[in-house]
Amino acid sequence: MTQNKIINYSLIILFIGMWGSIGSDPNNYLVFFKNIFENNPNHLETSFIEVINLLRSIFPIFTLIICIFLILKYKFYVKQEKFIYLLFFIQIVQLISTFFSHETFLSNFESNLDYLGRYHWIMSSLSIILIFMIANKINNFDMRVLSYISIFFLSIMIIYFSYKNINDFFLLDVKTSIYNLNVFRESAYFLGHEIPRVTGISRSIIFLYILIFFLNFHSKIIFIYIKYFLLIILGSLIFFFQSKFSIILLIFMYFIFYKNFQKKINGIKLLILILILQITFFYTLSNMRSVLNFIEHNNIQEETLKDENIKNEDGNKILKKNKIEHLRTLTDDTKDGLDKVLYIVLSGRVDLWIQSWEYIKKRPFLGYGSMSDRIIINQKRLNPLTGINNNPSIASKINKFNTINPVSNAFIYSLLSGGVFSLILLITFFYSIRQRLIIIFSSSYIKVNYKYKIACLILFVIFLRCFIENSIMLFGVDYMILLNCLFERENT
Repeated sequence: MTQNKIINYSLIILFIGMWGSIGSDPNNYLVFFKNIFENNPNHLETSFIEVINLLRSIFPIFTLIICIFLILKYKFYVKQEKFIYLLFFIQIVQLISTFFSHETFLSNFESNLDYLGRYHWIMSSLSIILIFMIANKINNFDMRVLSYISIFFLSIMIIYFSYKNINDFFLLDVKTSIYNLNVFRESAYFLGHEIPRVTGISRSIIFLYILIFFLNFHSKIIFIYIKYFLLIILGSLIFFFQSKFSIILLIFMYFIFYKNFQKKINGIKLLILILILQITFFYTLSNMRSVLNFIEHNNIQEETLKDENIKNEDGNKILKKNKIEHLRTLTDDTKDGLDKVLYIVLSGRVDLWIQSWEYIKKRPFLGYGSMSDRIIINQKRLNPLTGINNNPSIASKINKFNTINPVSNAFIYSLLSGGVFSLILLITFFYSIRQRLIIIFSSSYIKVNYKYKIACLILFVIFLRCFIENSIMLFGVDYMILLNCLFERENT
């Protein structure tokens, strides 16, 4: 163990900076350097937002350099947890596969600078891994500080992005459910980058929901009321955002929570009451738009509605455009039979997996490198290379009618991007933490401390997410929360 207060404070600052870098885009600094290379005289004339994004995007590189220096100087790489080595080597394999991917057909869809940008997420993942490796070897370093920082940023993100989506849901002239709200609307950007979809927000809400549910306030009644008030609000948002996976997880968590109640009858009554209040609040929130819409249209002059009015059999006027959808559409009329069932359950992911498999077979050992799925399964939506504006990472901003789909499965992504070695390492990683994943189903789960309960349940949620999202294969919220939970000890 090493004792160094400067390193302690530096790690906290670096960790805060890495949270601030989430959602940054390598193009924020690649375009800057591109202008320099092209001798663009206006390359220094940038806006405040562009400067902020530049700093956010280069921070992982800055962090990586500092951490590598500390790791090598103090030999912090010795005697680390097995799971941290596995996560580290997953990124190393990704690094190698990305290096050898430049000579593949992917080069038709990216410039040299775009190719370099694909290393951005690898560097970010390595940086946060090294932060935890150092923290684990610093004497008297309190890992809870990193957890508190994560909780703070997670809460701020959920509050802000939920507000942005709900605000647009009420104020924009749309009739769809909030799930189908156009992701390319002007207000759906933060610092020039797309804000998370409501499905992504709801999955992050799950983490906060688990944390709040297990908080123990003992006999402090006022805090208990606040706790369940927050659970009702967060749960109603999950129903409101209508992510199928999140709703299923919410129901699953109720089963886990029920196991922890000593008085089962009281426990089931409480859970039913919470569920009823959550659904009621969700429907009330969604229905408020109908009320606002009705008031708005009744204030419009009669002559402006002539083209919109139709009459029913009784001759009463009905506003045809006044119909509002509260629930997302789950079906696809172009599919039938098993294909339709798979679409309803997996939202078209099976087609993406099949497309990916055709390319995996051609390059099973090396893979195609980091973020390669954005190109491979979206080739029909991308134009051949004509410059940096065709970078897949920003293509969705250029073509407002198409989205760039990820492969949406961490295991398939590992194969596609890093080959069989990456997949083996990922499977080995989950095997190494298997006790933490299965403990939530055992009777001993009730006896462990509440912090370890939270960590184990969140780890299990992340494990499940790997089947329908790229999740921990890319740097982001999942990756940060994963490492926080991995370093939570059972006996602390």
